[in-house]
Amino acid sequence: MGVAGDHLIYAVLDGASQYLVRSTLDGEEIQRITDYGNRISFTLSPDDRQLAYAITDGDVGLAALGPLYVVELETMRTREVSDSPVIAFFWSPDSQKLAYLSPERIAGTIRFRWHVWDGKQSVAYAPTFPTRTFLEGYLTFFDQYAQSMTIWAPDSSAFAYAGIDEEDRLGIWVQPLDPEKEAVWVARGVYAAWSPR
Repeated sequence: MGVAGDHLIYAVLDGASQYLVRSTLDGEEIQRITDYGNRISFTLSPDDRQLAYAITDGDVGLAALGPLYVVELETMRTREVSDSPVIAFFWSPDSQKLAYLSPERIAGTIRFRWHVWDGKQSVAYAPTFPTRTFLEGYLTFFDQYAQSMTIWAPDSSAFAYAGIDEEDRLGIWVQPLDPEKEAVWVARGVYAAWSPR
C-alpha cells in the first residue's frame, strides 16, 4: 500500500480478478489504475503524480522481475519504460527520473545494469553486480525500502549503489547522471543509501 497525500494506492483481490486502485483515505475508490495477474510491485513518485509498477510471476523470489511501466495518475496515460525484466526501481526526489536495475547476460555471465528514465528515454550505465547484502537484503524487497530510503542524491543529479564493477572492485559507487561520466568509487561497503538532505 502507498499513501499519496489525500489518497491511498493498494492492490485488490476480487474473486479471480486483481487490480491496483487509488482511493480516498476513507476507502472510496477513485480509480482503477491497472489490472494484473500474479504479483505487482509499485512506487509512487514524490510529487504523487506518477506511479511506476512491474508485474511479476508469483513463484519468483524477488519483489519484481518483469517489464516496467509508468502511469500518470491524472490522465491514466501508461508508458512502458522497459520491456526487459527489472528487479528494482526508485524515483528521484524531483519526480522527473526513475532509476531501475535490470539483469542481463554479458559474455555468458549474469550482470546487472542501472538505467535512468527521464520521461522520454532511458540511459544505460556500466554493468555491475550488486553486493550480496544489497541484492538479497534490500533489492529483493525494494518496494518496501523504496518507501523509506533513497539511492538518489537530494538534488537528483546522481544515485548511489553497492556493487562490484567489471574490474572486481567492491564498494559504494556514485553514478552521475551524465552518461559520459563513469561511476565513482567512494568507499568499501555492502549497502548504499543517500541522506534525503
